[in-house]
Amino acid sequence: MAKMRYRKPSPKTLLGWTKFKKRVKKALGINAVMRPFRALGNYKRRMLRGVGYYSPEMKMVRAAQRKQVPGPIGPLQLGEREGKEQKGRQAGVNPLLMVAALGQNRGAQAKGHKKNGLGAKLAGAFLVGSALNAERKKPAARNNHAHAHAATAVEEGRETEHHRAAEAERSAPHPEPEPGPRQRPPRSRWPVVLLLVIVLGAIGFFWLNSQLAPAAMFHFSLSAGGQGTRFAQFSIQRGQQTLINLGGDATQLLLVLGIALIETLLIGLILDRASFFRLIESLIWALVGIWIAELLVPQLWHGDHLIDGVPFFTVVGGAFAALLVHHVVRSGPRKPAPVLAPPVSPPPAAPPVQDERGAGVAVAPPVAASPVVTPGAAVPGVQMFFHSQRAGLDNALVSQLVSFIMATEHSLDCAIYDLRHPQVLQALASVAHGKHLRIAYDAGKVRLGADPKPGGNEEAIQQAGLSGHAVSIHEGSHLMHNKFLIRDGRTVWTGSANFTSGGLELQDNNCLIVDSPELAQQYEATFTDLISGNHEHKAARGNERLGQPVRMGGATITPDFAPRAGEGIEDTIMSLLKDAHKVRILAFLIGDSGILQALGAIKHADIKGVYDPNGMEDVLRSSRQDHSHFWFMHDSHFVAAPSHPFHGNGEQDFMHNKVFIINDEWVVTGSYNFSENAEANDENVLVIQSPAIAADYTGYFDALYRAYGGH
Repeated sequence: MAKMRYRKPSPKTLLGWTKFKKRVKKALGINAVMRPFRALGNYKRRMLRGVGYYSPEMKMVRAAQRKQVPGPIGPLQLGEREGKEQKGRQAGVNPLLMVAALGQNRGAQAKGHKKNGLGAKLAGAFLVGSALNAERKKPAARNNHAHAHAATAVEEGRETEHHRAAEAERSAPHPEPEPGPRQRPPRSRWPVVLLLVIVLGAIGFFWLNSQLAPAAMFHFSLSAGGQGTRFAQFSIQRGQQTLINLGGDATQLLLVLGIALIETLLIGLILDRASFFRLIESLIWALVGIWIAELLVPQLWHGDHLIDGVPFFTVVGGAFAALLVHHVVRSGPRKPAPVLAPPVSPPPAAPPVQDERGAGVAVAPPVAASPVVTPGAAVPGVQMFFHSQRAGLDNALVSQLVSFIMATEHSLDCAIYDLRHPQVLQALASVAHGKHLRIAYDAGKVRLGADPKPGGNEEAIQQAGLSGHAVSIHEGSHLMHNKFLIRDGRTVWTGSANFTSGGLELQDNNCLIVDSPELAQQYEATFTDLISGNHEHKAARGNERLGQPVRMGGATITPDFAPRAGEGIEDTIMSLLKDAHKVRILAFLIGDSGILQALGAIKHADIKGVYDPNGMEDVLRSSRQDHSHFWFMHDSHFVAAPSHPFHGNGEQDFMHNKVFIINDEWVVTGSYNFSENAEANDENVLVIQSPAIAADYTGYFDALYRAYGGH
């Protein structure tokens, strides 16, 4: 994947002007008006991208047209890829483009020639025709290729389980898609019914008044455009007695209307309940409040400040009181995000994994029957999800994560190492419409080292239309290895799972949802520093290195973040391991020298573990430590998960957890691999002191340990 340059926030963004402008545009309905035009522009860009308008070749042609590529440099650059293997729609057009660029360059140097020469037009026409022809032939070519491949496989006797599974999937009936987790409820009819009752009641009242007491009948009069200062006047009389007489000139009406409009916009934007129709409704309420205040307040207070005859504080207070009643009493306070129970579904079938040669290899089926571990509810505000496709543990991480994202009310911050799952991308794209979404993702090169990932991260984000909300982090050797979300400034999703098909469906992973504004505030500070231009890979000073503990029921949860913590996370784990009598480990890899020494000091205690053999092989290849420190790989109390080696063209099925369970009381979990490199990466861990949570994690460990014990 190509390197991404960090884009520094503009002063307007830092001052909050960009966010305020978006909310005003949403409130005034400008977004709804411009949506068809944006859709048209997006369609145009997709069409141009499809025909290769943004390809390197066409960029060079346009540069030659602008006289930005002097001499033969442009054609030489166009010909650089001629000898390489080309893929896509532009294969084979370089010679014509070179001729076009050469002809355009000569035309630009010759006096009297037009800016857009014939060569560039021919190149563009040829490119568009080639792309359209390739699109037309693509279905037929794909079918021919599939038939030829299947025939070859049958003849040679090499038809794999992957082909049979794919054929079964194509022939199986597809059920209707279920509705999304957040559906718009039907509109209530009670406002219309109430309005109808009021109108009919008023008509009936005046009809009875005119029939029973014609001499004392109520009379309404409304006049506009009158003489003098009375631009508009409204009065109610009963017989000869005037009950209400309201009037004002144009200046007074504009002043009252302006105050009501300003307060309506401010309160609507502050409460984040701004929509066009709701603002119109709020404006009517503000005007009604002003009218009631002008009737009642003069009976109690005569010291108001008049501006052109308008009692200023009475008008402001009346509008504010009416809006407060309308937004708070009628709409009610914000409801907390719903806690969604996991759907009950059978474990998914084992999808194929690519081996080192790129051939299809089916993931090993569950090796032992184990009970499904359900989300822990021992501590209020904390949910835990444990997944292992091999061991038959399915907590539906995909649906849980999508539900968490779709429950966003106003803001969502996402820091993720690998983001490629289509359902998660679709949910984030849904949140991006009308809510504040920020994404930070790792932009490093494809790594074949510890905890690798395939390419396609940036492309998936672009295809989902999230590039405007995403910031790429890092170009060097350090990873942005976090996997957390912060929803509405109060709820945190974290754990060991990347947002990919492998991370959420194939691998062994654990995730947590913690509903705590105090914890979310610490994660928010880390995220803000992560996307800022001042983010550095070094430890903080003093007490700023470690997170602050948060009390939740009977649990104490302390977040720690690397690289700010330096060796603080390692020191915390070592202090917990010192003199520990019972330890359970779920680790993708263990390579940190301090943690290895602490484990060696207690290896005769009650200590068991599950590790990923491929992760440990990578550690052994690169580590210069004494191999006696890796004693646990030959100990009968440790088992290796039956995972497959990393391959850049397929999803992985690693044992990807990073968990310590110590003395049935402490749990350390998060994105932090227990390695030296993790200290310099962007990582997050939770150090949890809770016997109840430790018991749930111990149950998850026991299920994996039983499942892999025979390997």
